[in-house]
Amino acid sequence: GSFSVPFANISVGPDLRQLSQVTRVMSGSAVRVAAAGDTIVAVEAGGGIIVSTDGGTSFQTAQLPTGVTTVNSVAHLGNYFLAVGPDGAILRSTNGITWSRRLSNTSSELTDIAFGNGVFVAVGDNGRIVTSPDSSSFTLRSSGTEILLNSIAFGGGAFVAVGRNGLIMTSSDTINWSSYGTEE
Repeated sequence: GSFSVPFANISVGPDLRQLSQVTRVMSGSAVRVAAAGDTIVAVEAGGGIIVSTDGGTSFQTAQLPTGVTTVNSVAHLGNYFLAVGPDGAILRSTNGITWSRRLSNTSSELTDIAFGNGVFVAVGDNGRIVTSPDSSSFTLRSSGTEILLNSIAFGGGAFVAVGRNGLIMTSSDTINWSSYGTEE
């Protein structure tokens, strides 16, 4: 059949050669997916969260905390699922179903979150970077830029954030950030 709106399917399996499509057709496309054990958490294009606790056989809509209507990204970091979104929203869950809002110390939209060297780091609009050792309360850090930071990852002992206009930022301590690739 044909679809008049964008759609997405999730497939699960023990490896990439043995995937089986899950029967749920999501509203829009999945923009981010995180998994831990049999729990799969996906952010739909509209910003809602769906979760499966049975390895993808069935999905349910997660209830976001009061005042949070959408999220941009989800990740499984440490022992938690973490999601970030508009108005400085940082949400945390142990099971993907029940979410609580954490103190971000920013009202800027957050776009992504990563974990490394014992620190959680979220990035977003206006060059915002917030960090936390335990994902409970975050500290606002100075990035030295006002450019939107789209994504962040950790590897090789350093965080790397990327943003608009080719901006690349790096830090090994999450306090001092170096920027490359753009003139502000």
